[in-house]
Amino acid sequence: MPVCAQDSDVTKYIEGLRAQVSAPRDVKGEAKQLLADFTKRLETTTEPARRADLYFNMSGLQRTLGDPAAALTSVRTARSLQPDNQRIALGLASELLENGQIGEVPALLGVDPTDGQALLHKANELGHSHPDLAVYCGELAHQLIPQDAIVTDELGTLYLRQGKTAEASNVFLQAVAGAPQVAQYHYDLALSMLLRRRNDDARTQLLTALECHPLDDERASIQAALLHLDSPKK
Repeated sequence: MPVCAQDSDVTKYIEGLRAQVSAPRDVKGEAKQLLADFTKRLETTTEPARRADLYFNMSGLQRTLGDPAAALTSVRTARSLQPDNQRIALGLASELLENGQIGEVPALLGVDPTDGQALLHKANELGHSHPDLAVYCGELAHQLIPQDAIVTDELGTLYLRQGKTAEASNVFLQAVAGAPQVAQYHYDLALSMLLRRRNDDARTQLLTALECHPLDDERASIQAALLHLDSPKK
């Protein structure tokens, strides 16, 4: 991507850099060039919203370059320029979480850290767009109401989305123990086991799920998973 590209494209550019770390290209060189271009633009930009965008995009590049302190400073500056910008608020929350500074995170997310159900709702809301923040909310909700199998199962699903299959299995086991009559929990546990190549354990959970009187759509998913297990491997 040329350095003259629009700032709105930078997020995709950064994601591309991370996804192509193994590609034979000078990723850091490109990031440095783009960062220098943004820094130069700041010298001639006075409009607060535009400056906020520049600082926000710079923070992503600085993170890519392995400078978390600079990234945090930049996103904080962006936040001071645009305090009502939700994208920047979430970016700052992610940066703080990455740096282990979670004190401000709940306020940035607009959620009560003592309300487990509100945290679960926020986790679902952020599940695809900000998986790191979603897991944070899910873990906090689980800590507050560990006996709630719904919360437990949702946390397992969040872990699966991040590819944390071992963590997901452990949490799904808790959900199954708390509500062994729920087919969905056995099915979710089976999926995590399939991803870990624990096929025999997965089959056991799927067969148990069928005995839990699943709904029609749940039954279809369970049977499809069993069919996958029984299909010839090439």
